[in-house]
Amino acid sequence: LQIPVLTQTKKNMLHYAVFAAFLAFCVADSCLNPCGSPCACCGQPSNGEYFLTDFDGSSCSCGACHEYGPYFAADRQRFGCGTSLNVCRNGKCVKLRVTDYGPSCFVERDAGGSVLDASPATCQALTGGSSCGWSDHFRVTVGVALDDRPYGPFTMTPEEYANFTKYAAEESQFHVSEDSIATDAEMKASASLRAHPKTKL
Repeated sequence: LQIPVLTQTKKNMLHYAVFAAFLAFCVADSCLNPCGSPCACCGQPSNGEYFLTDFDGSSCSCGACHEYGPYFAADRQRFGCGTSLNVCRNGKCVKLRVTDYGPSCFVERDAGGSVLDASPATCQALTGGSSCGWSDHFRVTVGVALDDRPYGPFTMTPEEYANFTKYAAEESQFHVSEDSIATDAEMKASASLRAHPKTKL
C-alpha cells in the first residue's frame, strides 16, 4: 500500500485553503446579507441583538441628523428612513429615529456581529458612558417602535422587557426597503457615513 506524500508546497496550499474557508465563514456569518453601495449589512439578527456604537454629525442620508432631536441611529438599509425604533439594554430603553445609512460591512465583520450605530445621547442613556465602540460589546435589543411615546429614554418593567425582547426576536427577519439602498452620490453627500465607528482597543 502506497501512501501519498504531501510536499511542503502542497501542505502550505492546503493550510491556506483551510484558513481562507474559515475566514470566509466568519465574514459571511458576521455580516448578514451584504447589500448596497457602499456595502452595508441588510439582514437582521435572529435574536434582535446588536452591538451599540455611537456617531454624531449634522447631515445624514435621510436629512439632518438632529432634525427630530438627539436620539437617532444609522440603519437605513435594514429599517428604512424615518422608522422609529425602541433600543433597550437591561430594562433601560431609548426610542429613536433612523436618519442615516450604515455602518459599513467591514465594521460588522470586525465586530463579529450586527452593529447599531446610534447618537451619543443614546449611548449615554443606555450605558452611562460618553462613548460606545463595538469592542465594548454593549449589547442592545432593537425592535420597531409601535408606541406613540416621544423620542428619548424610558424604562420598562421586567415583564414588559421580557415581552419586548421576545417581540424583537420574532420581528427580526430579512427585508430591504426600496429607499434603503444608498447611492454613491448620497453617500458622498452624507457627512456621517462612518467607515470606522469608535473602537476601543
